[in-house]
Amino acid sequence: MKRLLSLPAFLLLAITSFAQQFSYNGLDYIVTGESTVSVLGLNYEHESLSKIVIPETAIYVEEDVSKTYIVTSIGDAAFKNCADLTSTTIPNSVTSIGGAAFEHSGLTSITIPNSVTTIGDAAFRDCTDLASITIPNSVTSIGGAAFEQSGLTSITIPNSVTTIGDAAFEGCTGLTSVTLPNSLENIGYSVFAGCTGLTSITIPNSVVSIGGVAFSSCESLSTVTIPNSVTSIGEGTFNRCKALSAVTIPNSVTCIGDCAFMGCQSLSSVNIPNSITTIGDYAFESCKSLSTITIPNSVTSIGLEAFARSG
Repeated sequence: MKRLLSLPAFLLLAITSFAQQFSYNGLDYIVTGESTVSVLGLNYEHESLSKIVIPETAIYVEEDVSKTYIVTSIGDAAFKNCADLTSTTIPNSVTSIGGAAFEHSGLTSITIPNSVTTIGDAAFRDCTDLASITIPNSVTSIGGAAFEQSGLTSITIPNSVTTIGDAAFEGCTGLTSVTLPNSLENIGYSVFAGCTGLTSITIPNSVVSIGGVAFSSCESLSTVTIPNSVTSIGEGTFNRCKALSAVTIPNSVTCIGDCAFMGCQSLSSVNIPNSITTIGDYAFESCKSLSTITIPNSVTSIGLEAFARSG
């Protein structure tokens, strides 16, 4: 300890001060590594800013000591509830956008650079004025509820994405067009549930499973293409898709989950292939336009009221 006390004052300051939070040009940061920082949010003196440009580097200065850090991430809830914030530019140094980073903000536009690989849970949830966004090819993971109840009208998900979290686009009522990549393997639980403006979707051959209620209450969804790669249709997947008139289930599917097509009032034609062994409870309940259906010999189990109140 005596040797430490005998060090020059500026070295003592360097030793004790660098691993901390600091402000730079209107933003607060927290040190995450020897030379990296994460954005914590707007400095309290700049909370009403409408446009921000996040820099690639942030400089910590105190008396005679300064150090330059690289900005590599946007922290959890960094700009959550920033109602005045309409525009943000993210630098190429950032690799991740944290959970709830822009949740319930006033964003109308944002540029995500090719350096970003992950978009966290609820990152843009409830950004009702955010009508469009470009997700770069660098992104491999989109978190759960990432764009839930946002104002998106169309979205193209790049071929780099393998995982889309549960409820990622749930409740995006203005969403009319979605392009899913050939890299996508699983469509998670409730991913597009409540997207009432979505009229059609093509599921790529890379997808092996469609999660429960993935397209539930997509009331305008009239056509859907299910590829031969899909092995299961989850519980309530197309529940209450009122405009869905026809569906072809490929030979790869072995199970139709509970309530999978319940309430599809316009469904008049469905092909059940010889690969199906199980039809779940209420699978086609209240499909009022479904007057005839052929059940193959491969089916060994038909659930409770699977065709109740159908045509």
